[in-house]
Amino acid sequence: MITMRYTTEGERHQAHLESMKKWRARNKKHTRKYDAQPWRRANHRAYIKKQYNEMRAELFLTIGKQCVFCKHSGRIYFHEIHGKPHLANMNGLTYMRKHADDFVPLCYNCHKAVHWCMKFLQMEWKEIFYTFMTCNHRIG
Repeated sequence: MITMRYTTEGERHQAHLESMKKWRARNKKHTRKYDAQPWRRANHRAYIKKQYNEMRAELFLTIGKQCVFCKHSGRIYFHEIHGKPHLANMNGLTYMRKHADDFVPLCYNCHKAVHWCMKFLQMEWKEIFYTFMTCNHRIG
């Protein structure tokens, strides 16, 4: 077997792409249907984005559009009051829809502040909520 020597990483990458094209030509059954029809991928992305936006709009109606602490209504994050890690994809939205009572709307600054309190001050959601609401303090 002859080994090829490449002077740059770019040449090596190009050679790899060429070998992959030849492999796909020989093994047509292994090619993805999206490679042959790129419009399918674009349509699927648009469909997923539409679904995501519809679910998010539904959550805004259920959970709220304003930050609980500062009443800011810009970019809103849904924070789980139990302190579990939260997902920002479709699975996370489906979970939020099922457990809407466990989430509160927070703006970017308040969301960062809540996570900072949980991480460094070892506070739980009830303590943070009570502290912010009794101080009547606006973060944003």
